[in-house]
Amino acid sequence: MDNEKSQTPINNSGSDSASGGTVSGQPLSPNNPVPQDEDEIDLIQLWSVIWNKRKLIGIIFGSAVIISVIVSLLMTKIYKSSAVIIPISSSKSSSGLLAMASSFLPFSAGKTGESGKIIAVLHSRTLRVKVIKKLNLIPVFIKKKNAKHKMQKAQAVLKKMTQISTNKRLGTITISVFYKNPAFAQKIASAYVVNLRHILNKKAFTVSKMNMLFLKKEVAKTGKKINSVMAEVYKMQKKYGLIVPSTVPGGSVKNIITYYSIFQRGGTQFSALLVRLKTLRAKYAILEKLYQQSRYNALKNNLYVQVIDKPVVPYIPAKPNKKLIVAVSAVSSLFFAVFLVFFLEFIKNAKEKMRNA
Repeated sequence: MDNEKSQTPINNSGSDSASGGTVSGQPLSPNNPVPQDEDEIDLIQLWSVIWNKRKLIGIIFGSAVIISVIVSLLMTKIYKSSAVIIPISSSKSSSGLLAMASSFLPFSAGKTGESGKIIAVLHSRTLRVKVIKKLNLIPVFIKKKNAKHKMQKAQAVLKKMTQISTNKRLGTITISVFYKNPAFAQKIASAYVVNLRHILNKKAFTVSKMNMLFLKKEVAKTGKKINSVMAEVYKMQKKYGLIVPSTVPGGSVKNIITYYSIFQRGGTQFSALLVRLKTLRAKYAILEKLYQQSRYNALKNNLYVQVIDKPVVPYIPAKPNKKLIVAVSAVSSLFFAVFLVFFLEFIKNAKEKMRNA
């Protein structure tokens, strides 16, 4: 009896399995399998979807590769001509007087250095205009005879086809010109170098030259102030009858200061004029020395460019990069094809669920 009782649950369980059984109170059936996590990704099922649609993927991939090859062959060939230059400065270290007056002078070298100055000129509108005029590029770039603002449009075209890059480690500057005509690309790159040298030689881009012009104006301004104060001194002399200007030996500022003891009846106003005159004279002497030193440095402190690699006529096109175009098209088409396959599969499953609902 005990054996029969112990076997009863086993027999009942077997009978339940035979009749379908339950899991968590729900009957098991082919249409109601054991529930699984909905977020779980079945890699085998994904691969089966891709494998079933392999023909569609192959058609999209192959078509994209063929089209990219044809397009790359039909694209206009662009050639690149480059010139590599390096800035050379003949600047020397400033004298002690100029170093002490650096806070007084309005211009300083800053952090740009020679390369920064040359790059600023290379990007300037002035240089582009010179290159366009030298090679007569307006008829080449602007095909419409009655077009307006031809120079500005030609500058925009030239700016777009020119690339300026620097190598900080080597200190070199590369001027690259991209154009469909290789010989013309070489001419434009050469024109950039020639006109760059012309601008650097003709215009005062160095700090010493700009400071020289500033000091020259300051010397002239201080000289005018000295003449104005001396005129007031002479008026005071006549007003108080202290001394006739012609009786002062030489009539110079030095002699006037030497005879300061004579000027007693002018009061504080006259004394203040003499102090101011002495101060201006000392300032004038310092400015004159600074001007002469800056003038000397301006003659020595010039900026030049040395051409390391001259621009040559290129024979191999730089654009289009056919291998890169085909590779990008192939990878992009493959991703697009896989995405399209999964999207179509998603629509198919959604329709089946709507039918079974």
